[in-house]
Amino acid sequence: MKAANILSECSVAIFEPDRIYPDVSLIKTINIISEKTNEDPKGAETQERSSYLKQSLNLLYSQTENLNCNQGLKKVEFDEFSKLLTFECSLIIILELRSALSSKLINIVEFNIKPLGIYSVELEKSSKVMENMLGLNEKLYAKNEDKIMKIFKSEHGFDDESIISLLNLFDGTVTMFSKTKSEMKELLQSKLRLDKKQLDFFMNIMFFDTQGIKGNISKVIKNVNCSIFSTPFVQNINGNVMVNKANLIEASMYLRRRIMNEDISDRGVHPLVKKLRNEKVLPILQKNLKDAGIDSTINKNLEEIKDLKQLLQNQKGFPHELDLYYVENGTLKIFDLKNYMIPLSIKDVARVKKSIAKEVTKLFKLNNFIENNKQIVKNSLKSNFDTIKYGILITNNYSPFTSYKGVQIITVSQYLNNLVKD
Repeated sequence: MKAANILSECSVAIFEPDRIYPDVSLIKTINIISEKTNEDPKGAETQERSSYLKQSLNLLYSQTENLNCNQGLKKVEFDEFSKLLTFECSLIIILELRSALSSKLINIVEFNIKPLGIYSVELEKSSKVMENMLGLNEKLYAKNEDKIMKIFKSEHGFDDESIISLLNLFDGTVTMFSKTKSEMKELLQSKLRLDKKQLDFFMNIMFFDTQGIKGNISKVIKNVNCSIFSTPFVQNINGNVMVNKANLIEASMYLRRRIMNEDISDRGVHPLVKKLRNEKVLPILQKNLKDAGIDSTINKNLEEIKDLKQLLQNQKGFPHELDLYYVENGTLKIFDLKNYMIPLSIKDVARVKKSIAKEVTKLFKLNNFIENNKQIVKNSLKSNFDTIKYGILITNNYSPFTSYKGVQIITVSQYLNNLVKD
């Protein structure tokens, strides 16, 4: 838990240096990394390395979470813990970053045999890429996002600022405290003024718990809802709940991102995120296309078309709603709008690539459906076309990819700029 607290200090200090409370452990940690790797970590490198160490801590905790107290636990010395942490870190990098290594960013990643220096960054080759990743504004605090958070709080009784208010629970220089689960529930209920339903929801999304997730443990640690750093209330072997100050700060910063990326299951908020955040650019795109002399259609549900409804009943694995489409020079152009997170590490790049690969597979299945029913689709869409092209529109301002298997990948801002140039 002390290690987790230090890693949160590093993360928060990189993005919001004025928000984290001053603590020598942050400087101490960076100095240790510098000594071990002969590097001088700046924001990007520290964030990248700390992300693997975070994965290691999540993995270690997940592996020990269900140990039987009666088995007895041998006290682990710090040196032994460091070796175990380094070993786990090595496994994660090797097993989970294979897809990142095969991407165009291969020159960013290398392995060596130095302790804690398993991963290093070649600064001259990667600094611009990493600066783009770390410097972009995800627009989590714009007007519509604030509106979504307001509705979230009205339903569940808390928001990101509510979690920050819990810092008052720490006295003086204390950075961690623990209570029994019932005591912690009572404290949170009183502090946040939650009713029983709201408290249950809070515990469901803010308490570290791997019980509800089945499958390989590596899948658990990649889940943002199973992380000490986003779900900071952690039970120890005796069942008491612990929480760190810096973990709580980082979790408050992640909460809004989890909601906007729909990582948290919430049927009431999801439609709002889709309407107010993910699809708010569609009318803007349609207007700009019209100004350029192109008639387009947005949010077209194919199942609402009588001639297609029957054909689509047993068709799965591809979108039945077209976010944006139009015909230009005899080509039907179909764009799928996606709100992929801005990647903040090489590991995030691999995840975005995996998500894009899934979406491209769906578009290929859609293409097969259209080609097999081409004349019916032409009549239904009242469009005459010979060929079809597909694209993925990214709502955020940055994408590490420009195409995948022939499908164009472009940010909305880039698309609009190109439209003006054309």
